[in-house]
Amino acid sequence: MKLRLDFRTIMLKGAVIGYRHVEINISPHYHKNNYQHNGDDFTPLQAIKSIKDVLCYLNIKESEYSYLKVVNLEFGVNIILHDDIKNIMNGLYYHNKDQFIIPDERYIYSKRSDTTKYKQIKVYAKGIQFATNPGYRIDPNTLRFEVKSKESKYIRTQKIYTALDLLNVFKYEKFADTLLLEWERVLVINLISKTRKEHNSEYWSNLITNEKRNIFRDNKIKYYDGLIRHDNIHLQVKLKLIDKIYQLLNNAISTQKTTINPGFLINDTTSTKEINVENAYLHRCIITGIDISSQKKGSKFLRETTLRDIKINDSDLFQELSSRYLTDHGKQQSDERKIYLICKNIRDVDSNKRNCRKSFEKRNYNANQLQFCFRT
Repeated sequence: MKLRLDFRTIMLKGAVIGYRHVEINISPHYHKNNYQHNGDDFTPLQAIKSIKDVLCYLNIKESEYSYLKVVNLEFGVNIILHDDIKNIMNGLYYHNKDQFIIPDERYIYSKRSDTTKYKQIKVYAKGIQFATNPGYRIDPNTLRFEVKSKESKYIRTQKIYTALDLLNVFKYEKFADTLLLEWERVLVINLISKTRKEHNSEYWSNLITNEKRNIFRDNKIKYYDGLIRHDNIHLQVKLKLIDKIYQLLNNAISTQKTTINPGFLINDTTSTKEINVENAYLHRCIITGIDISSQKKGSKFLRETTLRDIKINDSDLFQELSSRYLTDHGKQQSDERKIYLICKNIRDVDSNKRNCRKSFEKRNYNANQLQFCFRT
């Protein structure tokens, strides 16, 4: 079951005398697909909608969301590969120095890192998993890469504390960074390339037990650097992950017709309305979703005059904006300075996304790599 309530009982002399708490186990991606599969794309806004749908179904009020502590977190992304996915799955050897294992022999193309509940890395051949369900239209070469944790210490590193955080679209950028970081730590061997000593898993296990601290890492880098580009599966998957993650994050503010809910800045009366962002600048700030109808025609962002009115008439919203867009130093400034900084930082969110893409490419693409520049 992808939606389950686990009641934690209190026992006394072998008898149930009450319940300590209840754990709500949900899979937003499966919920979106009527609990059939999670083999397609899933945007942050779709995740937020699914979570709110489930909580509403359970009759949990929005005022109670902050009481729902997140104790289990799993996030991932699907990509479609050009290479044979079986070769990639067979060549998955290690995440850091933790070996990939097959937890269930019935699904030999589903692997996870052999680690503790603190953090697990999971890789699935989704196309193979759902091969008997062609109606789902999942590409046979679909690979799913996931991070899972049941440790609150790790979950906090993702800036996730309560259900409210899962409804904040900006939190999903951290998930994206984590997925790319964890893939960097994966060792995947191209078993159909020219036979080399690195194809033998024992070669790597021997390096792990070697007394030299960094010899495993250094040999992994050396192996990747020695591959011809099209033989470097790790690089090919990495580029697919980057492009897919950027696409999914960008969709959160795209011009597609979708419900906008960037955090909690839209009130209940507007949060369920569909807004075409292509024309949203006429009425709402394209970053916060706040009504800016009183501003100059063509305004795209929240401006100082509107924010001054918000400070007077909606102190809770002003505090939310201060919390999100001011640093600790900024919060110590005068009211006028705060208003200026909040508006500036909101505008920076838009410009930073463009700059972030450039940094993304600089950090993850080889400088000599052939690139095509598309502008829409």
